[in-house]
Amino acid sequence: MAHLLLAVVLLAAALAGVCMLMANPTSQLVWGLGCAAVQPGLPQLTAVDLAAGTPTHGHLVKRGPQSSLEALAQGRNILELSYLPEGDWATQRLAGSAPPFPSKWCAAMFNDKYRLIYVKCPKTASTSLVDHFGDCTFDSRDTCLAFVRFDNASEVQHVVSHWQDFFVFGFTRNVLARAVSMYRYLAHFMPACRRVAWDEFCANPFVLGDVCRRAESVNRPCCETSPEHQYVHVLPQAHCFTTANNESAVDWLGRVEHFETDLAALVQLLNSRPGVPQLQLPAQAVKTNLEEQSLCQRPSRRHLVDAATYTLAPGTFNPCDPADYFRGAHAHCYGDVLQHFGEDVSFLYTRQPHP
Repeated sequence: MAHLLLAVVLLAAALAGVCMLMANPTSQLVWGLGCAAVQPGLPQLTAVDLAAGTPTHGHLVKRGPQSSLEALAQGRNILELSYLPEGDWATQRLAGSAPPFPSKWCAAMFNDKYRLIYVKCPKTASTSLVDHFGDCTFDSRDTCLAFVRFDNASEVQHVVSHWQDFFVFGFTRNVLARAVSMYRYLAHFMPACRRVAWDEFCANPFVLGDVCRRAESVNRPCCETSPEHQYVHVLPQAHCFTTANNESAVDWLGRVEHFETDLAALVQLLNSRPGVPQLQLPAQAVKTNLEEQSLCQRPSRRHLVDAATYTLAPGTFNPCDPADYFRGAHAHCYGDVLQHFGEDVSFLYTRQPHP
């Protein structure tokens, strides 16, 4: 029965039609939705391609340390900078206000032997990347990457002091596709919570963390992970890749959309550095996806209900098509997502200095 319904849904999607795709050869940005309403002040993007990588990638001119790590090294209090429940930002959210980002918060990992620093941005194939090198928490390989412990002042100082002479890298992802991936992934940690619709999430990506936080505050937890986890997973990618002055904090950026080829290029580049040992890594990289599988991969009862709704009212919502998250009644999500991730638009979709 589920397979029959899936077939009906796919047929309905095909018959419903899609917005006209229009490529703008003069635009620097190669993503967006031509049928979506764009808020004033946002770039007029006209090409639909949620699979397109970010224009900013490859070699960049590194200008200094990542912003929040530098702030910690300078003695700033972690509760002022982070999304911890005891921190100022989370306290204000719980009170119902919408404070600005407290800092450019980002996890980082390092390896002294190979003189590497990896800025670990959520939902950019970070699990796959770390699997490739190894996580020193569980892995004894000499290529393994160790997390920078933010509460360890000497370790933070050590990493920041080597920022200029270590090779700093990260991976980026199409901003719209990453937003959809966030929603699918984070929502599956909340089976006992009220359901947060995509339209509510796209207008305020912090809402999932808010739901978890408020449930905890009244001793009725409904999330399988912490509110902090839900908050940091919806931060702009640019927070990981930029300095306090919004300049590049990295030497090189790869693209999730070209993960295998870009990772191979990264290893070749790392092994070309004089005076640094050669990395011996697996020949093949396999990108894993930890988000909840969609209807098109593994039907769930909730997805089947969504599919039935789409079948009865073609054009309402097609869970099989990520672009549908930005069409029709959801067109406002295009501008909303760009607004929340404005720093990504500024850094990843404009030309950056190359060496």
